[in-house]
Amino acid sequence: MKNIYIQPKYFFVIFILIILAFSVFYYYKFYLKPIEIEGPEEFPIEEIFYPAKLSFSLDKETFSVEETFLAAVLVDTGSRKTVGVDAVLKYDPEFLEIVEEDGKFIDFSESDFDMFPGGRFNSETGEVRFSALIGPEETPLSGLGKVGTIKFKTLKKGETSLSFVHNLKTAGDSNVAWEGKDILGKVEDASIKIE
Repeated sequence: MKNIYIQPKYFFVIFILIILAFSVFYYYKFYLKPIEIEGPEEFPIEEIFYPAKLSFSLDKETFSVEETFLAAVLVDTGSRKTVGVDAVLKYDPEFLEIVEEDGKFIDFSESDFDMFPGGRFNSETGEVRFSALIGPEETPLSGLGKVGTIKFKTLKKGETSLSFVHNLKTAGDSNVAWEGKDILGKVEDASIKIE
């Protein structure tokens, strides 16, 4: 059998290569290992950047035919403040109609805002639009506040709702303004039963 002779200088080269291979393996296994951070599975982006909410407050949820009721529009700024609200609402004109008083369809007498640029509604499509602002010299609203109140009249039996038109990626719908940005992240509709 033929003996394989390796010169001593090659032993040193082989030793260096083995050390280098182990170093690379150790580096990739321990230093490039993904860092696991404990916390929520999903980053709550809406709660942080869009903390505000719009909702309705009704006298009750069940009504009789041809009964009038008040629907207050509320805003909750969450962790932020606001100086203005644009509300775009939808209702079904087959079940509900807006009751105007003194030529006005919305009551701002108990509003936490002090400027009202105007509003309008379409009795055929059931869309309502109005705005409420806080003057530049007034204190911005923080927390829960009332925007305005609308009086409705029920028309026939059935189930219907009041809803807000809102989409984070769409302009021209409901919004809550603070520092030049829309911070509205959530809306809550109101269910109505007419017996």
